[in-house]
Amino acid sequence: MQKMIKAESFISLSMAILLISILLLSYGKWQSQHNKNQQTLYQRLQAIQITENQIALKTAGLPCESIIHQNLVTFKINCSSTNIVIKYPAGKFQLMP
Repeated sequence: MQKMIKAESFISLSMAILLISILLLSYGKWQSQHNKNQQTLYQRLQAIQITENQIALKTAGLPCESIIHQNLVTFKINCSSTNIVIKYPAGKFQLMP
């Protein structure tokens, strides 16, 4: 009777699990970094839109707002006659008209 040879061994299974774990951890890290970048870009877009709104208020002769809460993010606005500065958690946007 022939001796049956197993196709897998403990070492090969361990290596397969190790490789899958490394791939999943790498993907998770990449996804986390990608989400952080997307969040930063989205907050910058919101700051640009808030700046546009402040320009419209100034054009209409109304005062600028000082704080805006949007999508659970606080935007602090500083308007002067020469520029508009929007500060937000991911950075700062400044417009000098």
